[in-house]
Amino acid sequence: MEDTRFRCPKCGYAQRPGRQECQACGVIFAKYDQSLEPQKDKTKEKDQPAPIIVHQEAPSSGRFLQLMIAVLLTAGATYYFTRGGPPAGDRPRGKRRPP
Repeated sequence: MEDTRFRCPKCGYAQRPGRQECQACGVIFAKYDQSLEPQKDKTKEKDQPAPIIVHQEAPSSGRFLQLMIAVLLTAGATYYFTRGGPPAGDRPRGKRRPP
């Protein structure tokens, strides 16, 4: 006798043909087939190459960044060299004489 069983597409359970629902996992075959249809359409769309999007920066954006770095370095150096030394409370004093 020839085995006429078929396998569930979801779980692989072997069962007799003509059933509407899988005996093991309960999937309804008609709904399972319908859920695969949109995926088939998506695979057709994936076969087409995606458009290439090129993002070009404005030519002046690199110069602006360089200018801002130069300004910040100049401001930091100016502050460091012109702040006038440590505050009066932090200056080291000589030996203290007892009163």
